[in-house]
Amino acid sequence: MYDTTDLRSTLSSNAAKPAVAAPAGGPYDSASCVHFKEGAPQEEDALSRKWYVRGNNFVVCYVEARQAAEIVRTGQPDEYMILLPQHAAALRVTTAGGTEDIPGYSVVVVPPGDSRIQVQADCHMFLLFSTRNEDLAARAINAEAYAQPRHHVASLVPWPAPPAGYKLRRYSMEVADQPGRFGRGKFQGRVRRRDDDRLARESKGCAARGDAGNRERDDADRIRHGERNRGVFNHGLHGSHGF
Repeated sequence: MYDTTDLRSTLSSNAAKPAVAAPAGGPYDSASCVHFKEGAPQEEDALSRKWYVRGNNFVVCYVEARQAAEIVRTGQPDEYMILLPQHAAALRVTTAGGTEDIPGYSVVVVPPGDSRIQVQADCHMFLLFSTRNEDLAARAINAEAYAQPRHHVASLVPWPAPPAGYKLRRYSMEVADQPGRFGRGKFQGRVRRRDDDRLARESKGCAARGDAGNRERDDADRIRHGERNRGVFNHGLHGSHGF
């Protein structure tokens, strides 16, 4: 925007434009907001508690686990991920390819098929699945919000199988500075406490921008998680600096 005394302010491209009303059935939908731990877990036993939430093409499970807890997947149709944000955490993961000890502050890709996660130290973690895992998608606290497909969000398209075959893969989140490197991924378990006023302002901003602002939100397909991992969800996963 230019000052009214600036001739550029008279250009047609800078003329004020009325807010565009969102058309019914437009290429976007309402956001789905969920706070982990503000309700009963969807699964609970003596050693673990699990909360599930989903987006259009993914499911996130937040897990609080004690030592000796186990998470078992049988006949897993595709790969899934483990995000282990605590340095003191430790897991033992068994797949058809063998068993591997996983230290904390790791990202792990688990291959399809049967797998078992054994917790070696008290921790919390995030498990990320695709919606091909219909049993998990059905457990999500916001499952009803996705009873009808959201066609404006990109469909899940599986990647080709790895040339060397599927296997357990672990990546440390400790990434050293490197000259010439473009950025550095970082995951923070504590981002910020949810700001309801800020979220309200963002919602009003989207309404004022019309479908363009809302489409931008849906295309982002992200999740935000707040302080103490009490997630604020909006269709996808978003860390403080990405991954």
